[in-house]
Amino acid sequence: MDQRDDIAKLLALDAGALRDAHRIFGDLRAGAPVRHIPENGCYAVTRYEDIVTVLRDPARFSSRSSTGPAASGELAERIAADASGSAELLGLFAGATHRFRGRLTEDRAARLAAVLTRALMPYREVLLSADPPVHSRHRQAVTYAFSPKRVAAMTPKIEAIAHRLIDGFAGDGATELVDAYTDRLPLLVIAGALGVEEEVLPDFRRWSNQMISVVGNPAVTKEDIAGYLKVLAEFREYFTAVIADRRAAPRDDLITDVATSRVEAGLLDPDEILPMLQQFLVAGNETTGKLISATLRFLLTEPGQLASVRAEPDRTAETVDEVLRLHTPVLGLYRQANQDTEIGGCPVPAGSHLWVLYPSGNRDERQFEDPGEFRLGRANGRKHLAFGHGPHYCVGAHLARAEAVLAVNTILARLPGLRLAGGEEPVYARSHVLHGLAELPVRWEVSSGG
Repeated sequence: MDQRDDIAKLLALDAGALRDAHRIFGDLRAGAPVRHIPENGCYAVTRYEDIVTVLRDPARFSSRSSTGPAASGELAERIAADASGSAELLGLFAGATHRFRGRLTEDRAARLAAVLTRALMPYREVLLSADPPVHSRHRQAVTYAFSPKRVAAMTPKIEAIAHRLIDGFAGDGATELVDAYTDRLPLLVIAGALGVEEEVLPDFRRWSNQMISVVGNPAVTKEDIAGYLKVLAEFREYFTAVIADRRAAPRDDLITDVATSRVEAGLLDPDEILPMLQQFLVAGNETTGKLISATLRFLLTEPGQLASVRAEPDRTAETVDEVLRLHTPVLGLYRQANQDTEIGGCPVPAGSHLWVLYPSGNRDERQFEDPGEFRLGRANGRKHLAFGHGPHYCVGAHLARAEAVLAVNTILARLPGLRLAGGEEPVYARSHVLHGLAELPVRWEVSSGG
């Protein structure tokens, strides 16, 4: 099979291609490491050095379409093409339902798409998808919220969540860990940090699942988009009230840190905070869950390393970082060229999108010796790109590492004889942005200490 077929299958989210992503990226890296990919209209950037160059230079390479070039405009056009339910959804955002009653003519569809695009725009220009000076302002507001000091204060709560989740299935002898543990733990951590009440947690999880369903999914339907807009409205309504509450009565939590942080131009507007919270929910929750499941699956396929971690839990942090390099939770994010430029010897016209392939950089032979091997104690092991690089280095990196270490150590201590229960071939979630296991079936020995 040639590289064009491989890339086409990967972008179509073929199960075999998702499993084989590292080999596909290695083939790209060995050929032309920066090249135009007709299947998604982007320039793939595959080598570590070139990726770092792009990520360090927001003046040349904008983050405004970080999850892909389609973004809100195309989504809005697709939902506007169907009159059914569009006006009702639009009313949630724009209070403009009355303007779109009746037959949806071509002109009305265009107007509806324009209003929906405006409704979605605030959810694009923030943190992950913002450039300086907006990005700098947002970063300043959230730095303390995710600082090592704040994360250290959260550690007992993270451990308590891990134990509570394991209590729910410890006596069963078998479970599917992605749904029961690895995805739920970071979701509950971020929910607690944001002050979400217990009775709202089912909605919180539903919001997260619906929001993530449209990320990196080329097969997204109009129903998916409609569901996304609906939960976005619910999310906004709930957290608008929470932001107001924290400003009136601050608490010792993450959302208070953000809502009361004074940046250069004063307090952030709620329309700036709301998309930040959405990114905390989707980006932090999803990527951390994928890191935890990847680490557990790796350990359960490497008996020697599993025994080492069980005997010396202090080594789990090193293990997590090497898993981050080998099994990077983000398949690829995007940048847009602000000018005619060149990267890795390849001309890139202004306005072009670059597909920045973090897992490929993390297995670049020029950067890491024997990059496909797991090795603790690599001299440059912490220089992996799993958390990005430069101005957009992940603000939640401290929290993600802490959650992964605590989640892995807790479950290994609680479940003796933990082992894989499914087939040898891993099944990956369907996304060309996020990369992680869709399921992780396991078994263990049930004991009285469960």
